[in-house]
Amino acid sequence: MNKIQLIGLFFAKDGGGTSENNFVFREYLSKEIPLESIEILTLSRNQFPGFNRIIARNLVLLRMKKMIENNFIHVMQTIDLCCTIPLVDISKYSKKRIVTVFDFYPFEKTPGIGFASRTNNFLRRRCYDFLPLYDHIFAATDEISRRLQNNYHIDEEKITVQGPIIEEIYSPMNVDRNSDGKVIIGYINNFTWNKKRMLLEFIKAFKKVKNIDMEFHIYGKDFPYMAEISDDSRIKYHGFLDDSEIVSVIAQFDTYLSTSEYEGFGIPIAKAKAMKIPVLCFDGDVPNIMKKNTCVWNKDNIINILENESWNHVNVSNAYKDVEPLRPEGVIKQTLRVYNDIFKN
Repeated sequence: MNKIQLIGLFFAKDGGGTSENNFVFREYLSKEIPLESIEILTLSRNQFPGFNRIIARNLVLLRMKKMIENNFIHVMQTIDLCCTIPLVDISKYSKKRIVTVFDFYPFEKTPGIGFASRTNNFLRRRCYDFLPLYDHIFAATDEISRRLQNNYHIDEEKITVQGPIIEEIYSPMNVDRNSDGKVIIGYINNFTWNKKRMLLEFIKAFKKVKNIDMEFHIYGKDFPYMAEISDDSRIKYHGFLDDSEIVSVIAQFDTYLSTSEYEGFGIPIAKAKAMKIPVLCFDGDVPNIMKKNTCVWNKDNIINILENESWNHVNVSNAYKDVEPLRPEGVIKQTLRVYNDIFKN
């Protein structure tokens, strides 16, 4: 196979989100094709310390042009190889190009952001206009595939629906329920704009349900609602959770809580499903593959759900089947089929 350049902002095991997904993808891909056939190009802005982050990013991209000339490239995120000031599609200098589209975050209305961030999102939205020029696109969900076809007039034949890899360690075989009679609702995630608003609503509802055997365990960096939980000992904030501990912690949950109002995919939901842990999923703009076979909640029904522990009615076997296509073997086989088709001499 021809040498392939994987291009992304970061490839980090404990980086979370797309950074971690990039790392995992590269690790499993390297098990199927020779390591010398893969080159990693990272777009770290640290190459230009002291510069404004937007300017630094574009300087890195302009430098990247020579590195990808006449090569086969797989861009890990839509905006990863798009220079916004000036607007230039750096990927066009490659020989053949594939891109993965995980989300349309720059198009979402983000509450409370400043002028600079709004401008940055506006510029990033323009990068999506280059998507029809790619030779092939991996779309994370069916919804993204349809949006690419409807909004950007991309032929369905140029799109492969492929979600992120969910590693085998996320397995029901690793579940060890707690035996102290406590019902544990768990949250492991960050506290970004698309999650924290409904997280606060859930906390308010939880405090109204006076079940002394029910606890809410929260994991993540820089939890913003310490004052709101200080008067309820059943709500426990444990701080940042190291990647090596995630499986053992999820295994203790009776249900996993998702509070996302918008998600491009929903990897934490997928991990819980893969372990047959029922998911409490907020009724937001979340892909159907993640929302189905969960206990869907909103501000009107959440107290009733908590009082009746309605997540126990979730068919976790069906939820498990939802994420079976995301196992490493299936994702990498699908990837190699596309590579062999697109990256030809």
